[in-house]
Amino acid sequence: MFGDRVRWNEDALFRQYLAYPNRHDVTIRGGVRGGIVMYGTEIAAEASIGHRLNYLFQNAAFIPGYRTVDLAVPALRLSITPATGRR
Repeated sequence: MFGDRVRWNEDALFRQYLAYPNRHDVTIRGGVRGGIVMYGTEIAAEASIGHRLNYLFQNAAFIPGYRTVDLAVPALRLSITPATGRR
């Protein structure tokens, strides 16, 4: 299990007029990941769900209670890494 939080384009926020703390473009997500090594090949998978809040700073004015543009951020990742040769 994991969780993470990312603030996007932080430098762009502080170029805006009145850069209030609640105007950040932030992604918050949680999920599960796991992997197995089988026949010398690593197989890993990750699934997560989250929300990106105030996407691309679309809350242009600081208005308490004003709704921002928020997005759902589902993700599914599968990786297969072949075995490396032994010496």
